[in-house]
Amino acid sequence: AYFIGSTHKTDDESVEMYRLITESADVIKAVFCGHMHNEVYTEIAGTDYSSGEAKPVLIPQYILDAAAYDKGHMLVITVR
Repeated sequence: AYFIGSTHKTDDESVEMYRLITESADVIKAVFCGHMHNEVYTEIAGTDYSSGEAKPVLIPQYILDAAAYDKGHMLVITVR
């Protein structure tokens, strides 16, 4: 079981999705989701196996508020 925001998820699909994200940190560089009632930045503790050994990695998770509440929403991320 794990928490995202204030929602506790334990169904098989949610647990499997969480496992895929946390065990694929070499491929998944960020998680974006929306329709919450506030903006949240958190980090998901993942593992990068690309070097042949398990390396802990933090995957950024950006949760945006619902566009209906603020007449639109845009998030700009600059990658260097």
